[in-house]
Amino acid sequence: MKILLGIFLVAAGVSFVAAACQLGLGRSESGETLLHTLHISREPVQQPMNMSLLFDYMVSPVDVYLQITRVQIETTSVGVDDPRCEASWPFTPALPQGFHVTITSLQPVLQMSGTAEVYGIRRITG
Repeated sequence: MKILLGIFLVAAGVSFVAAACQLGLGRSESGETLLHTLHISREPVQQPMNMSLLFDYMVSPVDVYLQITRVQIETTSVGVDDPRCEASWPFTPALPQGFHVTITSLQPVLQMSGTAEVYGIRRITG
């Protein structure tokens, strides 16, 4: 019984809770496609600390017909049950040519990672 209790305590001591924050920019449009997926990760730390992830994406200036329609960002934090995140971006239109978004944990975490799915559409007028 002592061995089983010891194994349980060790397992409980090394398991961390992963939780997520989500942010969406723009809106879905008919004909849009997934342009790019960004993956960002901060290395694990020994002591919890506030962390930030920077999602930065620009449409190629050569591709004048391509526009971003929406961005879906999801971050995962390890070491906190109920994550609270803050998103910030410059006071300029984030879409349709690009975006620069920083997601910051509002409480100390052990690790943080995130994914941004960038959707867009090719608009050809003429």
